[in-house]
Amino acid sequence: MSGDQKLQQGDVIFVPSVGQRVGISGEVQRPGIFELKSDETLIDVLKFASGFSGFAFEREIRVVRSDSGIQRILKTIDATELSEITPKAGDLIEVLPIDAQLVKSVQVAGLISRPGYVEWRPELRLDDLLFDARGARFSPTESIVVIEEYAADGRPQFDVIAGARLIDEPALLSRLVAMDSVVTVIPTLGTDQFPRARFFQDLVSRIEMAAPIGTPPQTVVVSGAVRIPGTYPLPKSQSISDVITLAGGFSSTAQTDSLEVISMGADGFMANNWPAREYSQPGLVGARSEIIVRESRAHIQWPQVEIAGRVQFPGTYRVEEGATLQDLIQRAGGLLDDADLRAAVFSRASLRAKEQAQLRMIRAETDEMLAQQAIRNRSLTNSANTDEVRSATELSRLLRATEEMQTAGRLVIDLPAVVAGRVDQNVRLEDGDRLVIPGIQQSVSVMGEVLVPTSHVFQIGLSPVDYLRLSGGTNERADQGRSYVIRANGAVQPLGSMGILSRQISAPAPVLPGDTIVIPRKVDDISALQLWTSVTQIIYQSAIAIAAIGAL
Repeated sequence: MSGDQKLQQGDVIFVPSVGQRVGISGEVQRPGIFELKSDETLIDVLKFASGFSGFAFEREIRVVRSDSGIQRILKTIDATELSEITPKAGDLIEVLPIDAQLVKSVQVAGLISRPGYVEWRPELRLDDLLFDARGARFSPTESIVVIEEYAADGRPQFDVIAGARLIDEPALLSRLVAMDSVVTVIPTLGTDQFPRARFFQDLVSRIEMAAPIGTPPQTVVVSGAVRIPGTYPLPKSQSISDVITLAGGFSSTAQTDSLEVISMGADGFMANNWPAREYSQPGLVGARSEIIVRESRAHIQWPQVEIAGRVQFPGTYRVEEGATLQDLIQRAGGLLDDADLRAAVFSRASLRAKEQAQLRMIRAETDEMLAQQAIRNRSLTNSANTDEVRSATELSRLLRATEEMQTAGRLVIDLPAVVAGRVDQNVRLEDGDRLVIPGIQQSVSVMGEVLVPTSHVFQIGLSPVDYLRLSGGTNERADQGRSYVIRANGAVQPLGSMGILSRQISAPAPVLPGDTIVIPRKVDDISALQLWTSVTQIIYQSAIAIAAIGAL
């Protein structure tokens, strides 16, 4: 080094204390803290930091400094002012980056090879973005091209083109693409390679957020017989065909000859039916419209029903609308010799749902009853009230046990009359119906408040009282006056009438093979009695039907 001196014994080296320092950060080549001389400016600080980086926003440089040692203030300057400003001790200079958003470009995204940004030029066409020397950069027959552009007011607008149309109509490829557009290739249907549902959810959310207050968002709802119903951005063409394209196209069961469009006009909503020849016409669909695609009657499948048990060909059948039980038995090849028509179990899906709903409603009523009794806070020493509380509590416990129970949905039928040709008994079939015809029944069951609930071999001449004795008789909770018999076909018949002074069985109904004698529980509270009756009948009916089916 020039000027370097050789140290000798006794020399003293003096290092003065640090002087005025400032810090600089952000988009500079060498951020750091630098010491300045009194005559240096901010341009010197920038030189110490080796100048701006390539992405520095030179029009806005922030300087944070102390204001008389009391508070910090912010000063914003332009790069041209750096040489005019003298830094102060403790100044922090921040050079901000330019906006990361690319301009004068077009983004290509989705299921396409080499997605990313492309330089925009006035003659840029759709062909330049989606095709190269080797052909299409995507799968046209399985894709939809969504072009997002921006109107003069900044709101997004959308063009929709089915990929197959780009092959069939080459003129579409000459479409010019606006600056800062986004061209996204999405699958016609769902795929693991592209989150189609999330793409449209985000798009619809942005449209709704951008809509001015009091103005409906530029979206449209598609429902009915399309492949992917949902809410979609309203295409710039406002044509039905473009909206259906966004929804993946018509389903295989769609009625394509015409469809219904519900639109919002000056006087409220109105419905219009448009024929297929108008689908490509612009302006038929507006903001917040709904397109409803009906299902074709020609494609609606016949009801599916099942027949099991003692028939020639048990199994599942498709029956035409209006078919009856008699038609089903004939389709199944007729009855076997040992078929017991009285004990046939006919169940219906709609009735199962109704019984499940009834159980849920009764559970709610029981909980409400218990809550009301707790609010009334009657003394538990009152025997009548104690019985009422106990009854409701036991009913609630029974209902909790039925939460996982599958009800039978049984419809009582007179199958002997159906086979005999009585039109009034010939039930029309619905989808989900099931007919089970068991073999000859030889037992009588006893359920409810008896000592030993069980089944007994049918004996000619035995009365209900005789079968009760075979089950050990009734217990102390039995309400014999409300006893009933569930016939083999599911019909319910009281065993006797209730006397004025007693509740004993009188004038008993005859017992037949396959019958079930039910002795209900004694409940004195009227509201609880009604709930008990409803619940136990559903439970016993379901249990008997399930047992009959399980015995096949």
